[in-house]
Amino acid sequence: MQLIEKRAILYHLKNIIKPRARRYSGHVELCDWVEMASQELLGMDLSEYWRDEECPKGLTQKEAKAWGAKPLKCVKTLGNIINKRKIYPVYDRSFDQKVDILLDIFTLSKHQKDLLRFMIYLKKYHEFYKFLQDCFDIAFGHNYRASEVSMVSGVPYSVVEECFSEFSPLVLYGIFTKDDMGRICNFTPNFCKMINSKYSSKEDIKEIILSKDTTPRLSSDDFDYISEEFSRCKKLLSSALKKREKGINIMLYGSVGTGKSEFAKAVCSELGVNFYMLSEGKAGSEKMARFSDLSIAQTLLEGDRNSVIIMDEAEDMFPIFMRSLGSNDPDNPLSKLFLNRMLENNKTPVIWISNNVRSMDPAFVRRFTYTLEIKKPDDKAKVKIWQNILRKNSLELSEDNIMRLVKNHDVVPAFIDMAVRSARLIGDAGEIENTLKNLQKATIGYLPPPRHEDSVEFSPALLNTDTDLMVLTENIITGGIRRFSLCLYGVPGTGKSAYARHLADKMGLKVLHKRASDLIGSYVGETEQNIVRVFNQAHEDSAMLVFDEVDSFLRDRSLAGYSWEVSQVNEMLTWMESHPLPFICTTNLMDGLDKASLRRFTFKVKYDYLNKAQVVGAFRHFFDADLPPTMLCLDHLTPGDFAVVKSKADILGIREPSRLAKLLANEQEMKGERTRAVGFMG
Repeated sequence: MQLIEKRAILYHLKNIIKPRARRYSGHVELCDWVEMASQELLGMDLSEYWRDEECPKGLTQKEAKAWGAKPLKCVKTLGNIINKRKIYPVYDRSFDQKVDILLDIFTLSKHQKDLLRFMIYLKKYHEFYKFLQDCFDIAFGHNYRASEVSMVSGVPYSVVEECFSEFSPLVLYGIFTKDDMGRICNFTPNFCKMINSKYSSKEDIKEIILSKDTTPRLSSDDFDYISEEFSRCKKLLSSALKKREKGINIMLYGSVGTGKSEFAKAVCSELGVNFYMLSEGKAGSEKMARFSDLSIAQTLLEGDRNSVIIMDEAEDMFPIFMRSLGSNDPDNPLSKLFLNRMLENNKTPVIWISNNVRSMDPAFVRRFTYTLEIKKPDDKAKVKIWQNILRKNSLELSEDNIMRLVKNHDVVPAFIDMAVRSARLIGDAGEIENTLKNLQKATIGYLPPPRHEDSVEFSPALLNTDTDLMVLTENIITGGIRRFSLCLYGVPGTGKSAYARHLADKMGLKVLHKRASDLIGSYVGETEQNIVRVFNQAHEDSAMLVFDEVDSFLRDRSLAGYSWEVSQVNEMLTWMESHPLPFICTTNLMDGLDKASLRRFTFKVKYDYLNKAQVVGAFRHFFDADLPPTMLCLDHLTPGDFAVVKSKADILGIREPSRLAKLLANEQEMKGERTRAVGFMG
């Protein structure tokens, strides 16, 4: 038994044998334990004062009463022996300097520190723990009875009760953690690490617990597409650190892989401040340890004007925190109050990273100093990111190769950086694509197909519409009006989406292209949320919103069988009415649209099959040959049909006009339209 452990046991024995504690019912166990440990603990044999626990048989009532009082007499005897010895005050600062350093980190009262020291010894010293477990059933990792802890430690009952309560200051500091029932049960992993580490100062502890991250992979140049937001975050953090503002919390949110963490690191790096990543979430109730990590970090960084905490996967913190308070009800006001106070009073700025901020209670979200959605960069921004990262790694790729990588691999900046660094180490720029493929396969489980545009190119000569779209385009550009909508309907494969992209290009707008599968959700209300999200996204990005297959969520409400079908249409109509930017819908089933939707389209343009002159022109355009005169009866074809036949002919090596015309005739017959040749076909 270590000397410090002996002194701790003797100190607490003295507390136990005080007159006020003699009513304790476990003196038999105490006597047995001291009898066994007396030689090592006191250097003397106490067996003559003690007796077996089991009561002898055949005693008279008077003898049995005397026998039952013997443990108390033994305790008195033990008290006399201990009082003659020098008992070291284990709660004084001079007793254990290492623990003193640890306790000085936290702003606690004298009694709170005494209790914490008691718990540290209970955790650290095996014999001390065994003594308390055997005699008082005080076992670390279990719920504590405040009365017994108070009696043994000598700390006032009110202080023990406060420290084991729901709003314990020891929980706030990240020292204690709780079980699923909200009861104090153990030290947090980081505090255990502090207890068991070698240190001689607070700075040593800081280095042990907090790993400073100094390696941002991206810089502000890589976030040029959101340069204003980047600058705003920098100014906010810089001012907050200089003025020592409390309650500074920045929320960066967005879909997975958009570079939120790298954005935060880049901001801190440009400010020249230290940043500490807290991102190791664990499964189940152990995730509560992340809140404790944050509390410890705040404590260790208190007074530091040059540090920022980055908290990754923030959405996990909030519901788990509420469960940790012993509340199964997410609306428990005490739980909210606890976390709200933390957001309002943290002394070191925190950048929170979340993939799904909408899962959080608005009461929390509105307490963030600044919120910013980090979106995926568009193709233009990605080209610049590729160029910057290639330049940093002293690698070169042609503009065509960079554009090909952008089109074929819809990846985030961190993936680009990984792929380029890997290629630099291998010494071959050609390895970039292999690395990208492997990263995508490892993260999402499969290799996404390359992105491609619709097969139908935009060609004014191949438009057969009831409205002159070239005149309409010119009027839109000349008039400068941006609030309008188009419904392009009619035969499939006629190039409706191709015109939408052409118009956006002429207006200098990006295109936000969505299909029904992108919006329709599996759960009630999910489709409406997706509709709101894409309209907001188009507004924020100043993009032209293009909806394909709009008949999927603008069905006639009079035919609806469920209430959610009606609410989807209502949501869509509301946003169509108020959207301030160009909005284009395409559909092949105009008759199924809700009648109220029709008046919300500024223009309704019908697309039809190519006329005979256009069929001849399309044949020349796609095959660089003249259509055989015998096939002039092809009158149910679209540019899409020509594109399909062109692909088929390239694969089969077909070049003869007659065979090409026959393939077109097959496409027309697949639609249920008979083809009657004019004259003789050879």
